[in-house]
Amino acid sequence: MINDGFTKELDIPFEISIDMMREALKKNGLGILTETEINQKIREKLGIDMRKYVIMGAYYSTNANEAILPEGIINHRLPCNVIIYEDVNKTVLHVYDRQVSYR
Repeated sequence: MINDGFTKELDIPFEISIDMMREALKKNGLGILTETEINQKIREKLGIDMRKYVIMGAYYSTNANEAILPEGIINHRLPCNVIIYEDVNKTVLHVYDRQVSYR
């Protein structure tokens, strides 16, 4: 995987990891701006079944107002992608770090 953030392999079922991530984000003051089930979108658009794959767009709700420029455009800090997908007998969690990707 590209080194653009933090990755952790989990020995827990996919659905439980999704619920745990929602709770962990909430506990740490983050909200979920978007949540997309990529595998369902691929199935709808292309008719292809793939592994379970979710992207959550997380943000600090207290800082969200600062992330929106006066012109009404959201800048590059919003949202932070959290990716969770199935991989054989485990679940993989990846948190995209925009600071790492620009180095």
